[in-house]
Amino acid sequence: MIFADRAFNLLATAVQKPALYAIRPQKLLRRAFALQLWLTARPLWGVAVEKVMLGPEGTKVSAIWQRPPGVAEEAPVLIYLHGGGFTIGGFATHRHLSARLAQAAGARALFVEYRLAPEHPFPAAPDDVLVAYRALLEQGISADQIAIAGDSAGGCLALSLLHRITAEGLPRPAALGLLSPVVDLALDAQPKPAKPDRLLPQTWVKRAVRCYLADCDPADPVASPLHGQLDQAPPTCIHIATDEMLEPQGLAIAERLRAGGGQVVLERFDDVAHVWQLNAGWSATADRAVARMGAFLAQAFNATAR
Repeated sequence: MIFADRAFNLLATAVQKPALYAIRPQKLLRRAFALQLWLTARPLWGVAVEKVMLGPEGTKVSAIWQRPPGVAEEAPVLIYLHGGGFTIGGFATHRHLSARLAQAAGARALFVEYRLAPEHPFPAAPDDVLVAYRALLEQGISADQIAIAGDSAGGCLALSLLHRITAEGLPRPAALGLLSPVVDLALDAQPKPAKPDRLLPQTWVKRAVRCYLADCDPADPVASPLHGQLDQAPPTCIHIATDEMLEPQGLAIAERLRAGGGQVVLERFDDVAHVWQLNAGWSATADRAVARMGAFLAQAFNATAR
């Protein structure tokens, strides 16, 4: 398993990072990302899958229910929001991670296929996520049996959703699970990393943010939830890799949530690349992270069910 971690680090540095830097056509980059995960991700077998459309006419959002083996049909719900810089990624790339995390939490996963930029710039993605959350509430699913998890850009969308839930007075979820979240899109204001990120080229990150925001203000709290209404947040678990580009953002949101009275568990993992949890099933470090995040979410569900 140590060999697997080293192999995935090499893959990130030698293959994935150059691809993100060099491949500019969005459709081609999406296909390359999906192909790479198809080749390297380890499936979780026996997951029941159902595609649905959520929300009222005119604002319907595509989503996929995943029920992992051993999870009951009426189990709590884990809304999963995938990463990919708001421009790439989807069910094809992240379905194994969402299913494994849901299984570890004893939950069903609702994988939201939010719209991607640049075809659908801000605020399309956060609007889709809010529609999905409202739809679950309207179906009679109690908010205290819903958790929200996301990686990278998906972590940003999870916190953006919490901001809008608070602003609109909707019932809050039981917990949040954030994997290397981006929380502030004013990237020029962020501290420079001490050394290059294993996976993320700064040029691609800035390009993706430009595609997503278009002409919108990065200080908008829906875009950059670090500046949002996050007081008294539900229990939150944050995982970050040490020395990754987004480590300062993970630390900043942990401090912000704690300052607002929220309970935060922050875990840092050494010698792994950004969103290493995608390597679950092959990597001991990824398996440990998924198990620990899942246990945190399961505990939150159990606490609200009492």
